[in-house]
Amino acid sequence: MTLRGLRGRSIAVSATVFLLVGTVSALLTFQFMRSMSLSLGKEYAMQHVEHHSNTLSSMLSTNIRLAQKITTAGLLLSWLENESDEVSKKRALKLMNDSVNIAQADSWFVAFKESRHFYFDDKANLFRGKELLKQLQTDTSEDAWF
Repeated sequence: MTLRGLRGRSIAVSATVFLLVGTVSALLTFQFMRSMSLSLGKEYAMQHVEHHSNTLSSMLSTNIRLAQKITTAGLLLSWLENESDEVSKKRALKLMNDSVNIAQADSWFVAFKESRHFYFDDKANLFRGKELLKQLQTDTSEDAWF
């Protein structure tokens, strides 16, 4: 099919202009959508990070304040002074278990320097009655922190 005459040429020019304008419009629309998605994604990510950062910061500061109160509590100190005192031990263990629930932590532990006894319990109180897990050994890599 040959395009002869003014009508044929105007159709060819119109189709070419339409394709050219359509291509440019499509490219500009794609670039605009990409730019918007990147800026909105960045804004969402920043808000998400800020929210979780504030939540984590609040939780950590609560746990730190609670740990400070527990470590200076008379119940724990009296047990630390005399590990063999069963009454102090019972009160201190209750305090530690209660603190796990308040702090929304998973577990707690206490290690005695003199006896190297390591006491532990978790949120579900799976070690209740057998909190004394072991005697820490300074020559093993597992207990090197002690």
